[in-house]
Amino acid sequence: MRGTSVAVVASLLAAACASSGVVTAPGSPSPTPTPSITPSGPAAVTRIGSVQVGPGPIGITEAFGSIWVVGSGIGTDATPTVSRIDPASLAVTATIPAGTEPRQAAAGFGSLWVSDTGANKVLRIDPGTDAVAATIDVCANPDGMVAGARSMWIVCGGANTVQRVDPGTNSVANAVGVGGTPRSAVFVDGEVWVSNHADANLSRIDPTPNAVTMIVPTQFGPEGLASFAGSIWVTDTDAGTVQQVDPATGIVGASIHVGGTPDGIIAVAGSLWVVSDTGPSITRIDPASQTVTGLFRVADEGGSAVPRLIAGGDGALWLPIFERNEVVKVGIPV
Repeated sequence: MRGTSVAVVASLLAAACASSGVVTAPGSPSPTPTPSITPSGPAAVTRIGSVQVGPGPIGITEAFGSIWVVGSGIGTDATPTVSRIDPASLAVTATIPAGTEPRQAAAGFGSLWVSDTGANKVLRIDPGTDAVAATIDVCANPDGMVAGARSMWIVCGGANTVQRVDPGTNSVANAVGVGGTPRSAVFVDGEVWVSNHADANLSRIDPTPNAVTMIVPTQFGPEGLASFAGSIWVTDTDAGTVQQVDPATGIVGASIHVGGTPDGIIAVAGSLWVVSDTGPSITRIDPASQTVTGLFRVADEGGSAVPRLIAGGDGALWLPIFERNEVVKVGIPV
């Protein structure tokens, strides 16, 4: 579709969605990035400590008073694992075998859920026993997950679908078709939002009819999602931007240039924190002024094609360093 204008693309999307009841949100898929306070260079962060974890750490989340790190095992012969870390002592309190090629972790319904993209399964881990309580077959290449509407929603990048899992029975209830190569999900105001990396848009799913009700064009390569201050925030990995979306209307309100290849995004201490593949480095965004207010280098590993995620916990930021089989805990910059 090279050479096709933005207006034509929008009209084609609207026509394609009209018969299905799906609304294509107004606005341009490539709004002009808003001005930012551009730091002169990356500043140092206070490194509180580090922890050795399983091979190829990618996924990370804070839940049940612990930091959980998914060791994907990518590029090694080692057994993939999930490491449970005590955030105060920086001690690994449990190491749990985690399938073939685990990717992300999410909490919900008293459990930790881990997507195993290599085996097309989701693992349900009991934090009381640190053991896998259930293994659920899902669609191809499960990635991001989110809890909401009495269900776990599993984003399957290889099937272009989101599967709904009933936590009461550990079984798949149904699947909803979304855009190309979906990556992440967030639950906002009773609805599921999914980033579609290949199609450069977001899908909004209404759990009642189990259907997509809105498509929101974004810039290129939407990846991470966060809900904060009444908005949805999405990292556009291939465009080097973070965009703000109104969950009620789907209107893109701001497009903030952060540079690099932004992936994971979280809201901590009144700011948005975005981690880039390069370095990795962290960018701080003030959601009120919609500007970049800081750039901080965490490590010096150059560029990487491996997704970088970020977590908060114990008054700090946590980042897996894939190349070192390590997780670092850094102080929140002021």
